[in-house]
Parts: sequence; C-alpha cells; structure tokens
Amino acid sequence: MQSPSRRNGQRTGGAYLSPAALLCGLLVAALLLISVVPGVSRAHDEPYFPFLKKANEGDVESQFTLGLMLVRGRHMEKNVELGMLWLEQAAQNGHNGSRYLLGTLFSKDSRSYGLKADHEKALHWYAQAAQDGDAMAQLEMGRMILFGQGTSADERKAARWIEKAAKTGNPEAQYDLGLMYNLGRGVSQDHGKAARWHKLAAGQGIPAALFSMGWMHLYGKGLRQDDVKAAGYYEQAANLGHSEAAFHLGWLYLTGRGVTRSHSAAANWFRKAAEVGHTEAQYHLGILYDQGLGAPKNPQKAGKWISIAARSGHGPAQGVLGMMHSRGSAVEQDNIQALMWLMLAVENPSVRADGTFGKEVVTLMGRMTREEVKEAETLANQRKPFQGKGPQPDGEESASRLLEGELENLLAGISPQYAPPMGRVSRAFYPASGPLSSVN
Repeated sequence: MQSPSRRNGQRTGGAYLSPAALLCGLLVAALLLISVVPGVSRAHDEPYFPFLKKANEGDVESQFTLGLMLVRGRHMEKNVELGMLWLEQAAQNGHNGSRYLLGTLFSKDSRSYGLKADHEKALHWYAQAAQDGDAMAQLEMGRMILFGQGTSADERKAARWIEKAAKTGNPEAQYDLGLMYNLGRGVSQDHGKAARWHKLAAGQGIPAALFSMGWMHLYGKGLRQDDVKAAGYYEQAANLGHSEAAFHLGWLYLTGRGVTRSHSAAANWFRKAAEVGHTEAQYHLGILYDQGLGAPKNPQKAGKWISIAARSGHGPAQGVLGMMHSRGSAVEQDNIQALMWLMLAVENPSVRADGTFGKEVVTLMGRMTREEVKEAETLANQRKPFQGKGPQPDGEESASRLLEGELENLLAGISPQYAPPMGRVSRAFYPASGPLSSVN
C-alpha cells in the first residue's frame, strides 16, 4: 500500500509533499510577498525565501525550520496552525525533531500555544520518534504510559521506555528511572540501582537527582549513611533552585545534622524555599520569626508566613494561626478567624493528636456567642474541600503540576521516609518561650 504522501502528493528531493504542504507554501509565500509580517522589513524577510523554496521542494529540515518559526513567531507572524502543518509534513517525511515537537504541542506545551491537548496524538508522534531512537521522545512516551495519558497505564512498559532513554545518557530519564527503582514503580524496588542512576543524573547537574542523593545518604538507602554528604548534596541542589532541597538543608541546620547547628543558616534556607512557595518552609520560617531565632524577632513577618502556609492547607500552620488570632499575637485578635483555623487544624491529618488545638477550640467556644461559632463553622466548611491542595480561595490561583513534576511529587508523598519528620522534631529545637511555646 502506498503511503499517504506517495498517493496524494509529489515526490521532490527525496521526500513527499502533500497537497496540505503545497497550500502551506502558498500561504506563507503570500504572507511574505504582500509584506503583512508585522515589524519585519522586506530585507529581513528575503533570507527566508530559500527556506520556503526548499520546504516546497520537500527538504525536511526546511519544513521543520519553517514550521518552528511559524509556531513560535520568529521572524514572521505567529501562526501555530500553519506551523503545525509544516511540522506534520516534516514528521511524515521522517524528521524526529518534528515528531517530538508535535508530541509536546499536543501534550505538555498545548496550553502555552493555545491548543487543545490531545494525548493520543501526542503519544502517536512520541512513539514514532521513540522507535527511531530519539531519547527525549522515549522519555516522554514512558511518562505518558506511566500516568495513562493517551493509553492505559502500564508501569512496566513505561519503565522499559524510560530505561531506553536513560541508557543513552539522558539525565532526566536517568533521574526518573532511579526514582522508579526507589519507589518500586514498574520495576522491583532496588535502592542500590536507584543510587547508581541518580548518581549519573546528579553528575549532569539535575537538581532533583542531587536532592535524591542527599536523602539516600541521610537515610542510608542504597548508599552509606552519611549526614555530611547528605548536606553537601542538598546544598548543591538548593543552589540550583531546588526548593525541597533548600527546605531540607534548613532542617539540617535547625537540627545540627551533618552541619554545625545554626538558626541563622536554617532561616536563610527556609526563606529561599518559602519565597518560591514551599509550604513547610513558610511555616517554619514564620516560627523562627516569632521566636527571634536566626533573624530579629518580627511578629508581622511571623504572621505573614504562617498565614500563607495556613491558606495552603498546612495543618500545624492553621493551628498556630488560630492561636495567634485568639491571642492577638502577630495578627489581629479575631475569635471567629481563630476558631475557623483551629477547627481546620484539628481535622487536618497532618496535625498530631496531642490535644493542644482541641483545648483551644473548647476555650474559644466558651467565650463566643452561638452566632459567632456558627459563622466560624461556615467559614471552615468553605475551606475544607481545599485542604492540602495548594492556595485557598483568597483570589490566589493553584499552580498546575507539570508532568515532569509528577514523579518528584511521588517522591514526597509515596513513602514517609522521603521527608524529614518535621512535626516530631520541631518542639525539641525551638525554645520553650514566647507566645507559641505551647504550640507545635
């Protein structure tokens, strides 16, 4: 059976040109000839006529370049649909870069270009490039199969594709495969193999892999237990902008594991993580400001950071914020707000059942009217559906998780060993003084 391009198009320059591509060429030529390209002079346009001529003659690199320029609006007016037609032509003629780019446009980059995501089409193009040996396509295909996007989920099949990419030296694939070995997802759990793959990825500067090497040393998983090495890997990752590593490094400075104990260093690393949205870091930074540890005592900053963490569903922060509102410490005294936050805290699974917040609820209700209690209950019920799901309904938008972050989120959530027991150590490392000494 003849291919679609052989049946319906013309063969030129070793590749086939479909009627759709001929139409693309005519449209682009018209755009250039009548000078409707905004902000670009005719002199600037002229170098791109050879691209158009070669693309029309079936040159796949020119088809890819022209498609890319149209999709991204480089040197000519942006036209995503027309650009994708040229990319599809190049892809049909065997151009792996076009196949991979089409896969991203139909999946993770669809929103950025105003397109409707189509995971089946994305998987189709990734598969063509992957089968031809493209490592990034193999990785993305593995990720889509892992999460059941465009096909049924199959962890073992996903692991095989990700391993193919990892063996080519792709650092992202090496990190993902190491994480799958750590978690036992699609492969038998093997911390030793995880360490080997993560070490390769870390050697290529992947921040998440550096972070993973840190916790593996910290907990002795697949590597010799070594607090000093753990701190070193955390610092490398944190300096590359990894917020989880910055938070963990702050925790090490707070507890004195692998480093000389320093509240100022802890506050510095917590601040770096807090400023990019790390909820646990926001909470602990607020506590440090409240206690005047590592930074001058600052009730306003304490209230700010604890409030931000509480609105993101952080249970201990909700309880502390409730206590602050109850006592008028760092925030405005407000019994209704106090009771609302405390009600949320006592029902939050991340809060220890030690009765501190529950006792405060009873005390508050004893000095409030029935109407005030009812109002607090109503406000708490409005927030419950958002507990632990990011920013609360205060006009803040929840950040959408990218596919690349899903595996890292598993790292934080699948097994408790992946995160330090912050709630269990914090009481011991904060002094028993100040308005929050009975909390946390």
